[in-house]
Amino acid sequence: MVSRFWNKLLYGINIVVGIAFVLSLIMPYISLKLIPILSILSLGIPLLFIVNSLFVIYWIWKAKKHFILSLSLILIGLLVFDSFYQFESQTTIVPAHSIDVMSYNTHLFNKYHWKDQDNIPEQILTFIDQHDPQVLCLQEFDMNYKDAFTSYPYHAFSEEHNKSVQAIFSKYPIINAQTINFEASSNAALFADLKVANYTLRVFNIHLQSLGVSSDPELISNQEPQRLLKRMSSMFSKQEDQAQLIRAKLDESPYYNIVAGDFNNTQYSRVYRLIKGDMNDSFIQRGSGFGRSFDFKLFPMRIDFILSDKHLEVVRHQNFKVSYSDHYPLMSTLNL
Repeated sequence: MVSRFWNKLLYGINIVVGIAFVLSLIMPYISLKLIPILSILSLGIPLLFIVNSLFVIYWIWKAKKHFILSLSLILIGLLVFDSFYQFESQTTIVPAHSIDVMSYNTHLFNKYHWKDQDNIPEQILTFIDQHDPQVLCLQEFDMNYKDAFTSYPYHAFSEEHNKSVQAIFSKYPIINAQTINFEASSNAALFADLKVANYTLRVFNIHLQSLGVSSDPELISNQEPQRLLKRMSSMFSKQEDQAQLIRAKLDESPYYNIVAGDFNNTQYSRVYRLIKGDMNDSFIQRGSGFGRSFDFKLFPMRIDFILSDKHLEVVRHQNFKVSYSDHYPLMSTLNL
């Protein structure tokens, strides 16, 4: 009797999780402004995959046909979404005419001592120097360090009246640069046109609206749920406006485009879909593992991306697990 009640309760929960999963499949295709709060599902899709997988295992163990529900949803999800886990697909041969592009949200070089370490700026600078990408896109940049990148003769910064300055450092000449301001936001984007051999590449460095949510689940649980959800709904709406603006700038570009930066949302979101279009996602093309880019405690979260024009071959992608910020750096090698 108890077992029957328990199974009915679990299957009820299974159905609720299934409905949430179905809604998450639909969300990337509808405007966030219609039901912005449902966009939170895009942040938890890896968790929904995991929970549905556990239900499949449980129902098979119990010899119940109930497993068909979750298994069907997982298979549909794998068809609709890019996988959040990639198997090793690197190439050992890097063409001569290729460039390394690094993206890193530096969290203001620990300006306000979020991390209890004094030498964070030095560690960030040493890390970048070791990997020495030809193009470096930094979000949440501290202008006190603008002269620290001596190996980069060219640079561009978003307008400093934005609290969150974006920086592009380049070993190739920058022939044009422009800030993309976001309305009623301290976030911004920046693009720079780089002269690389016979090409001109337009590199976008973007930092979409922050959700204002801590990476620590304990701190999240201490916030009033209603206020938290209301704030996140507003931030999701702003993200969509910003993504549409970036998409318009990409469509106007006369050059091959590269987009790097912190989207503050996952690959399952509408904002990612708007910006990506038919571009290559370097992690999907050549990454491995979960591609974790944000130090979220509950599950691996990928909210930082390097996207490139489909005419630029992705040769290599790397995620680096260095704890100098609340984000992890990533680097892509692109063949011209």
